[in-house]
Amino acid sequence: MNDRLMTLLGAIVAVLLVLVLFGGGQAPEPDLSRPTSVDDRRSGYAALARWAQGAGYEVTSLRRRYDWLLDAPDMPASGNLLVITLPLPEAVHSNERDALAQWIERGNSVLIFATYYGTPEWFHAAEIWAEAWSLDRVIDIGLDPVSIESDDEQEGATRFVPTGNHPLVAGIDSINLAAGVERWNSARDLSFHLPLLTLLRGEDGADEAALWLTTYGQGRIIVSGLPDLFSNAQLRERDNARLAANTLGYAVRGGHLVFDDMHHGLSALYDPDAFFADSRLHKTLLFLAVLWLAWLLGSTSRFYLGDNDASSRRPGPANFVRATGSFLAGTLAPATAAREMFRNFFADLRDSGRYRGDENAILERLVTDVRVDTALAQDLQRVYRHLQGDPAKIDLRRTHNLMLRIRNDIS
Repeated sequence: MNDRLMTLLGAIVAVLLVLVLFGGGQAPEPDLSRPTSVDDRRSGYAALARWAQGAGYEVTSLRRRYDWLLDAPDMPASGNLLVITLPLPEAVHSNERDALAQWIERGNSVLIFATYYGTPEWFHAAEIWAEAWSLDRVIDIGLDPVSIESDDEQEGATRFVPTGNHPLVAGIDSINLAAGVERWNSARDLSFHLPLLTLLRGEDGADEAALWLTTYGQGRIIVSGLPDLFSNAQLRERDNARLAANTLGYAVRGGHLVFDDMHHGLSALYDPDAFFADSRLHKTLLFLAVLWLAWLLGSTSRFYLGDNDASSRRPGPANFVRATGSFLAGTLAPATAAREMFRNFFADLRDSGRYRGDENAILERLVTDVRVDTALAQDLQRVYRHLQGDPAKIDLRRTHNLMLRIRNDIS
């Protein structure tokens, strides 16, 4: 198999390898609405973020891990509210859990939306079912309610009413569970290891709860079993909006409303998975591969189709002379080359024994030599004098031809 075919096959294999490594693999994740402050679709919090800004609250999209909160620039040390929605597709590191506990303890609040009632689309896509109701994966302070196992067809509370006159539920008539919601679990409040206040309980005394409040150090932790309570789709409900206003007024004390966007895919940190999944990287690599293939096909000698005779492709003496001359022409000054040509020319004439004296005497002898064309000898004499006066304008080819013809005349 000849070189051209092997090179072409190698180029095609290289391009295919790039496509397989960076263009195939896992299917892209579905474009689902996710609980982030910039998502303006069903499950996002963009409406809440805009409303909070309009009401004068400072809103921050957290795109770093929780330990960043301890020394966050331009954010008060206390009086902030962090919104976390479970499950978290991005794992929480152990040092984050400790940092979050410290952050709450010094006077900040956390609002945790746990997936007890309702299973949003992004919840199914996350494929981390255990974290749906395992709050201790986020903060290790013994905050874990008992779950009442429930299948989709089991009847349960669909209306949750306030249990008292707490500021969080002031003016609230009831919070309704949206119709057609698929239940994951129902929850009651018998196993919290901290002093706990149940704020919303199932109507008619049902053994189900949906909103709890506890304190931790100087901070507060609010847990909602309704994951989409403040989402774009549900915030428009009258009592949901009132509960959102009560929550911000109760928990944000001169601080920021912070959304945990980092653990739902919006990260300011380097993410290798996101980097290699970026379509811009794939397009860049494909462009470079195609450009390289085009260069290989059009600019290299491996695809030169010239004479098929193998012997004609072997370098010969003419190729050597041409290559050497091209090299010297690019590195040697014309005047230097001309002086060297004259030195060799005069040395050859002296070696013949017929010419004596210096260069000018030899040139005069050539002019009068009957064997040499007088015009040629006079031309060479003028070139030599010109070399002594203005060496920048020497015609090397003409000089070489003159010397060659005079040598032929003498011989």
